[in-house]
Amino acid sequence: MLDYGGGNGRLAELLRAAGFPRVETYDPFVPRFATKPTERFDCIVSIEMVEHSTDPVGTFAEMNDLLTEPGLILFSTLLQPNDLDRRGLSWWYVGPRNGPVSLYTKAALDAIGRRFGLTRHSFDNNHHAFYRVLPAFAESFIRADVTVEDSR
Repeated sequence: MLDYGGGNGRLAELLRAAGFPRVETYDPFVPRFATKPTERFDCIVSIEMVEHSTDPVGTFAEMNDLLTEPGLILFSTLLQPNDLDRRGLSWWYVGPRNGPVSLYTKAALDAIGRRFGLTRHSFDNNHHAFYRVLPAFAESFIRADVTVEDSR
């Protein structure tokens, strides 16, 4: 498993302590974890990171390149509300100077996924997955034919 954009590596530590035998951290902004892995992973997690990327397509391309077949990318990012044009920068999630710089809708995630032949599954408005072929380990919590609709 790879924690992509994993900061100080704490999630990887917690996962190893919980019994996951191989968990690595990659974060190009943290010198200790800045070396890009050369191997591929069947599960990549990216928690509250993709909204900080100034190159969303490039970020997902890099994750896709690190993914085995079958494989799963689990990530979190809050979907943009339907009334963002009214809320503008008053939406609490937006922070262009020090926070999220890339905002996503279901359609935006679907467009990114299509570029790489990936299917999107959203558990809710904040937790999502991409996969090309659903790995066996994910079949119990992802149903390929069910995607939760955006409630906003």
